[in-house]
Amino acid sequence: MMHPKIPSRSTRARCPVVEEARAQHPSDWAAILAIAPKIGCNPETLRAWYRKHQDMQNPTLVAKQAQDARIKARRSAYLSLKRNLDYLFTFEAPPELGMCNTTNLLDGCFADLKRKLGCHHGMKRENKLRL
Repeated sequence: MMHPKIPSRSTRARCPVVEEARAQHPSDWAAILAIAPKIGCNPETLRAWYRKHQDMQNPTLVAKQAQDARIKARRSAYLSLKRNLDYLFTFEAPPELGMCNTTNLLDGCFADLKRKLGCHHGMKRENKLRL
């Protein structure tokens, strides 16, 4: 049995086929029952994906879902900043520690290794082990 959230590629591709078969059947469910065995999936799975396909045809619903996703992302960013605000500027707090406010020093330490490893996608295994 297929999970309705993770359909096979053929199940997602067959949603338009349900619309075509709808003209030959009295209801959506009858069309789904006729098509599901042909593509080898559970009728409930096909019905769930057909409903999602119909929802994606509705521009108002798609716009609302996009807006909800943006709101969720903004809330997540806000909560992340709020949660980590105490740690964001720790380099400024105790000046006697002499903490650097950049990572330039670390980048300089690894520059030689970065230079050796850069753009060697086709490097042989022996050369990688020598590095």
